[in-house]
Amino acid sequence: MAGTESLIGPSGEQPETNPEISETGPSFTLIQGVKSIMEEQNTLLAHQKQQEERRLQNEKNEALARLAGSVAHHFNNKLSVVLGNLEMVLEDVPDQPEIQEKLRSVQKAARDSSALSRWMLTYLGQNAGPTEALDLSLICRNLVPDIQRTLPQGAALETDFRTSGPTVAVNPGYMEEVINQLAANAVEALSNANGHGKLRLATRVTPLQDIPECGIRPADWIPTGAKLGCLEFSDTGSGIPDDHLSKIFDPFFSTKCLGRGLGLSGVFGLVRAWNGCIRVESRPDQGSLFQVFLPLIKDTKPERDHNSIEGRNTA
Repeated sequence: MAGTESLIGPSGEQPETNPEISETGPSFTLIQGVKSIMEEQNTLLAHQKQQEERRLQNEKNEALARLAGSVAHHFNNKLSVVLGNLEMVLEDVPDQPEIQEKLRSVQKAARDSSALSRWMLTYLGQNAGPTEALDLSLICRNLVPDIQRTLPQGAALETDFRTSGPTVAVNPGYMEEVINQLAANAVEALSNANGHGKLRLATRVTPLQDIPECGIRPADWIPTGAKLGCLEFSDTGSGIPDDHLSKIFDPFFSTKCLGRGLGLSGVFGLVRAWNGCIRVESRPDQGSLFQVFLPLIKDTKPERDHNSIEGRNTA
């Protein structure tokens, strides 16, 4: 018949169509149903795995918090006794400069140790200080010259700040510490990558639905608004190995010497105390992205500094 095509077998017969293998037959419907069930199971398994990872992370955080709190409080109490006695001994030897010099050396070590215990309490969110309304872009602009001076030769600093805001409730001094610690982390990553590359610092207001769930710490973070202020550090440095990503905010975790791993743990504690969260993405030899999300005090217009590059260090 004109306008139709058919398949002819080797003996000249025309094979019959098997309804069980057609796209409308029962077998096709069964295959589609099985496929749908398997997709649902895979989605459920992925969700269960994510929930289990969050549960384990929360349990680990609670255990670390109990240990860190106990050590920090006892350590600080003992150091208070040491420092008090050192003050009295220094008053007893006014005419012995050599002994005074040695005692002041001991005194400095004790004060440094006391600062260490306070930073441990910061990790627990117990030492975040009084908060006030702070323009996140303004404080970043003020710290840009200090960050630029720490860049290795050949590295560039690029900024992308809002004209004003986002306005968040934080402690100004500790917020500076958060920025400096994240900057130091990025600078170290650039140094490990032969000193070349770029460090980018940005601020923005981010809708909650635009924040990916993966990589958020603490795992039990509950947002308090539809939009959040965002402080973002990205670098093209050495990156973080996959097996280290789950540990970088743990106290004393470091791939180097013991005691260097307190910076990020303190940042984590401060952000958590301010009802915020940190999100991390990283690939070895490709760089890292750190995002700090904090509740907004007021919603400001999405104005930006266009083509803002605050400084480059290419000497």
